[in-house]
Amino acid sequence: MVLNAETVKTDRVNKVRVGAYDQVFALTQWIVNNGLEQNWLELMSEEDSELKEERSFSQSGAGEIYGAKIGAPRIVVQTGFEEDLSGVLYLMCFDTGTFELTSNVLGPDGKPKKNARGKVETETAEYSMEGWRIAFSMQLGMTVLERSDDKFKKLGIKPGEYSLNELQAKFDTAEFEPKHCVFGDRVWDDFTGTEKDSFEFVITRIKRDLLGCMKKCSTMGYCLAETGEREEKKPELTFKPNAIQYQTYPWIDPNGINFQPSSGIKGNQRLNYLLYCETTGDRELPPINDRMIPRNGNWTDGRLDNMPDEAQPESTEFGAFHMTRRNFFDGYLLKKLRVLNHVLNPSLTRADVKVDDWSSPWCAWDCDLLVGDLRGRSKDDPFYDFKPVAGSSPLRWEFRTSNQGREGYDESGHNGWSAKVWGNASCDTLNTISFVPGSDLITVEGRSTVDFYFKYWEYKVIGSNIDRTERLKWTVSWKFLLDLEAVDDGGLQIKSTFEGPTTNTTLEQISTLESYRTYTENAFNVAISNMSNLRQELAEDLAGKQGLVLPAGGVFFFKNPILGHEGDLICSVAYSKVQPKVMFNPNDKTPINEDGKERTSYDTRFKQPAPTPATGGGFNVK
Repeated sequence: MVLNAETVKTDRVNKVRVGAYDQVFALTQWIVNNGLEQNWLELMSEEDSELKEERSFSQSGAGEIYGAKIGAPRIVVQTGFEEDLSGVLYLMCFDTGTFELTSNVLGPDGKPKKNARGKVETETAEYSMEGWRIAFSMQLGMTVLERSDDKFKKLGIKPGEYSLNELQAKFDTAEFEPKHCVFGDRVWDDFTGTEKDSFEFVITRIKRDLLGCMKKCSTMGYCLAETGEREEKKPELTFKPNAIQYQTYPWIDPNGINFQPSSGIKGNQRLNYLLYCETTGDRELPPINDRMIPRNGNWTDGRLDNMPDEAQPESTEFGAFHMTRRNFFDGYLLKKLRVLNHVLNPSLTRADVKVDDWSSPWCAWDCDLLVGDLRGRSKDDPFYDFKPVAGSSPLRWEFRTSNQGREGYDESGHNGWSAKVWGNASCDTLNTISFVPGSDLITVEGRSTVDFYFKYWEYKVIGSNIDRTERLKWTVSWKFLLDLEAVDDGGLQIKSTFEGPTTNTTLEQISTLESYRTYTENAFNVAISNMSNLRQELAEDLAGKQGLVLPAGGVFFFKNPILGHEGDLICSVAYSKVQPKVMFNPNDKTPINEDGKERTSYDTRFKQPAPTPATGGGFNVK
């Protein structure tokens, strides 16, 4: 029980909506880049990794790249996306390398200068690529890995159990974006017009080979889809993904006035999101015009501005998983809890009274009280479903029954004596489910009441008249507190605390109803015993293997489950095998992504590259 002392009141609880989808993963640029970095590190740790090799790329007559060592890639989530919500900038980050560029020599008139033989004169410049970032705009796409792929083993997924959909950059859509590049200590506008032309020509021609070497380490996220084959002992996903849509989404400073989102690799620019939006079961994607989730608050609470270099932010502050109320409550929890609605539910259809005086005056009372299952209704009957309370905010659910005004009447009289008797029996049940947005607690509570009323009048010609009232009222109350607890393998455990049942009895001049008091007491005691057994089974069900199984367990680590304002289940998530900021230059405390000019260093687990002179991106003319 983590958050019930103080509820979360930020956008992710009070504003965010998942639209027409059933569940959404919202990952900040920062956490996605951590995932890219971890993937790069895993590939670098392989003995024969191609990423350790120096790379060369050339375009005859225009230029070439040689001696290049490429670091972990980065993405930048674009925020100016009114027309396009599925694109990112992909940054190739260079540790070392030389870019040799051949460009035309311009004459005084600004046109290419020709020599005596009429050929255009050229010059060649060399640029150190240390700290370079070459940017490409890309669309995102889905690829399906074969079951034999090694990534199954790394993620702990057994072949044949699931197919793994790998969300990665679509390299065939790549477009060179020079204005977003960083060339050491230079930017695009520092180059001359002919240098720009030559540069664009070379990069455009070699981009396929350039990006091809990075394809293996460009995984941005994972989604699991059921294939129909699974290990019997492995818990099934409670809601199986059916269709997936992805988009970008801006982070908005909640404290900013007239704040405009921006994209980049500094500070809170790294908090813009990639959303992986899923439908489940047989539900398809919404119509194309309703497919993108509109801007409506932040999905996460973590911030990256003014963070000290040595800070290690909790990675789960930068990723979120939302499951709709339609799935979590309607599709899962309410179905589990409905069993509580018949175990202590009283019912009756009649109340009978009788009065007479054969040898001496007497009266009697009877009714057909049952506590538990209703006559003619099975446990699966929709009658026992919790129903949403119209207009409640936050939404709550209730199960309500009432049997009011079952009446009986009788009278008798002779030989100067007469009597009347009137009886009334009623019962009702009210069980409710409620939650506080931003907390991890769900309250389930119930009250069942049985009320018997008996009125007796006796009139005599000789002697005193009698006017007697009797009443027997039973009220049974109970409370079930559910505490949401995530576990790291993708499950959601719900721990329960049970209070009650407690019984309150009201008695008034019991005489005629005395025998029925014992009957009522026994009926409720049996029901209370049944509820105790049922409550134990339910608690084990919610906390055990039949609990809610979330998607992408083993890929994502789930933490701090709470409830949103509309009853959505919200969890903080991070890639389960990623340590935040794992890559630092051992001699420099500046973290990766602080700005666009720092060196992309190797992790200390790997052999350090030979030192190279820092030329600051300058050039020499041959």
